[in-house]
Amino acid sequence: MKQISVMVVVLGALSSTVMGCAGHDFHPQSSQSLQQKLPAQIFFGFNKDRITPTEEALLDEQAALLKKYQESVILIEGNTDAIGSANYNMELGDRRARRVMVELVQRGVEPKQLIVLSHGENHPLTPGLNENQRAKNRRVELVIRK
Repeated sequence: MKQISVMVVVLGALSSTVMGCAGHDFHPQSSQSLQQKLPAQIFFGFNKDRITPTEEALLDEQAALLKKYQESVILIEGNTDAIGSANYNMELGDRRARRVMVELVQRGVEPKQLIVLSHGENHPLTPGLNENQRAKNRRVELVIRK
């Protein structure tokens, strides 16, 4: 049986937000228009945490939207394929999520809006039976928390 764990990393003022994360209400009506506009995933190469030029353009779009919705709190969820140890993949997912966070902050998004976490290999989109499927699992997703 796989052990499932989630690493939560907090930035300064977010510590109280994360501690009470389970108690926050999700308001789909208030964030619905933002959700419809946010691209679903940012993809990474095998064993990489580097942002590609294509993904840079996507981050530009996401940052512009997040700056318009400054009341929103966004989970930046790092994911990997299943190649490598669970611990290594948890760290790689964290590096990917942190990279996206840094890129968003550099583009003017408020750090207080962002919460970084890693799922490692625990939340695959596909079974990962071949390279095309594994590539879809190497991603960061932005999820609206509130």
